[in-house]
Amino acid sequence: MAGVKALVALSFSGAIGLTFLMLGCALEDYGDATTPS
Repeated sequence: MAGVKALVALSFSGAIGLTFLMLGCALEDYGDATTPS
């Protein structure tokens, strides 16, 4: 069942990567919105 484990690990790491990407974009937007300029 190595293929199934690899598939699960790949999808899991992909989901985590997407989450961090979304968080990074959101934090950048919040930073731009909250900086007094």
